[in-house]
Parts: sequence; C-alpha cells; structure tokens
Amino acid sequence: ARFAAAGALVAAATKALNFIFVESFKRAVEFEKALGNLAAVGGATQKEIEQLGKAALDAAGSTKFTANQIVELQTELSKLGFTADEVVDSTLAISIGAQALGAGLGETAQQVGKLINQFGLLAQDAEMVVDTLVTTINESALSMQTFGVAVQYVGPIARDLGIDLQATAGAMAVLA
Repeated sequence: ARFAAAGALVAAATKALNFIFVESFKRAVEFEKALGNLAAVGGATQKEIEQLGKAALDAAGSTKFTANQIVELQTELSKLGFTADEVVDSTLAISIGAQALGAGLGETAQQVGKLINQFGLLAQDAEMVVDTLVTTINESALSMQTFGVAVQYVGPIARDLGIDLQATAGAMAVLA
C-alpha cells in the first residue's frame, strides 16, 4: 500500500512538473513571437529588442500584467512613432497607470502616447502624463473613452494657446 501511494505521488508530481515546463516553454515561445512582431513594427535592432524584452519583464514583475501583454503596450507605442528608447522609458509608467485605471494596456498606451505627441512632451514625461490621466479619470465623471474623445478636440486648442496638459485635464474634469 505504501509503494502504491508513493507511486501515485511520484506520478502526480511528474505530471505537475511536466505541465509547468510545457506551459513555461509555450509562454517563452509566445513572448519571443511577440517581441519579433514588435521588432517588425518598430524596426528595432536585436540590442533594442533585448532592452524592450527586459523592460517588459520588469513591468510584468511590477504589475498584474503578463510580459506578453506588456509587449502589446510597447507595440502600440511603436505604432505611434516612439523609438525603442522612448518605449523603454515609458513602459513601466503606462503599465502601472493601466492597472490603476483598470484599463487595457493597449488602450492606455494609445492614450498616453497621443497625449505625449499632442502636447509636444517627451517620452520621459510618461509618468507625469499617466499621473494626470489617472487623477483626472479617477476624480471626475470622465472615463478613459470620454477623456479620449474630449481631449481630441480640446487638446490642439489648448496646446496652441499654451495651456499645458495638467491644466487642460483639470478643466475637463471640472466640466465633466
């Protein structure tokens, strides 16, 4: 009876370890495929892809998102014309912001990227942009969608008048 129980325990452990290794391998392959797609979209070099991959893994370790989801964020920023260094600089801030908003990474990356471009900011300003976005949405009647629609119209006018993002977002929050 003891040997039968021990045999069953070993079989269960072997099955569990097999599952862990197979799933880990599958996720690693998916991650490499996502990085390959990112390289194609952003025209990144091998060294830049390594930096982007490290940034994705670091952000995944600091948030609820998987590394593959973080690469989706990075791909969205690349589509908006961000360089690999700019993507690396803004990845963590955007992923933390998406988590704080309960929003998707792609949607948050698009919104932050558009705000950076629209207000003539730098990728290094991503943390300030995310803080402004999170505060505005969480402390007003605006949602990510309504904020995006409103800033699409108000943003260019505000920038032309020399009004910065924080003041624009604050006025939008009051008027919402």
